[in-house]
Amino acid sequence: MVREVTIDDIDYAIAKSKLIFVDCWAPWCEPCKALAKILDDLDEKYSDNPDIAFIQINVQEFPEYGFKHDIFGLPCILVFLDGEPVEFDDPSGRLNKKTNRLIGKRPSWHFEAVIQQIFDK
Repeated sequence: MVREVTIDDIDYAIAKSKLIFVDCWAPWCEPCKALAKILDDLDEKYSDNPDIAFIQINVQEFPEYGFKHDIFGLPCILVFLDGEPVEFDDPSGRLNKKTNRLIGKRPSWHFEAVIQQIFDK
């Protein structure tokens, strides 16, 4: 199960992970609830890999985190490598530019494509 973090411990969680997906969500967001199962499955799949982590932060409870990262739509998954935002090609093919986030409910293969892109660099 994806670990919920607070504003007080999110920076530490990001810094201690090689590659981390930060699920920014809110309790009223139905796509966020649907995405939670996908992220839980990915978290379980990669639980033996110390280089990949998944966490979540409730941006309704901690709106300052959403403002800090320019989050305007939910769910929004920020991606960090070695504690810094990392850019990658959006796996959906909808964007013709690099991004550091996955917005909306995404299938698990989008996350796996990001993992592959980052570790194949």
